[in-house]
Amino acid sequence: MNEVKKSKKGTSVRKYPEIGERLTKFYFTFKENQKGRQKVSQEKFADEMNVDLRQFQRYCNGYCAIPYDVLAKLHTQYELDLNWLICGSAANTSASTSERTIGNVANELEKLAWELRNMEMTS
Repeated sequence: MNEVKKSKKGTSVRKYPEIGERLTKFYFTFKENQKGRQKVSQEKFADEMNVDLRQFQRYCNGYCAIPYDVLAKLHTQYELDLNWLICGSAANTSASTSERTIGNVANELEKLAWELRNMEMTS
């Protein structure tokens, strides 16, 4: 359920509270796993995402959507499972990467064959 928060400027609605909570959980888990290294502050983490601290806090509080470029960086740089972040469930890890790739190639080949058959029928 959307949470309403009163501010000096008016009423703000948390549009993405679950995503914000998962992003916050990821950040604190990441921060705690910095074994032997200096802990990463929210400001530094936000800077690495190319956003200012206040904007990162808006993402964590669920007040605004996380843009694609930030999601891509979280996924590529920190190996964050975007399926978990957005939907709350982990990606299917039962199939190996090569099995998933083979399945994707097979699906693409099937689509191409279907399109070829349709092109032949219309000619």
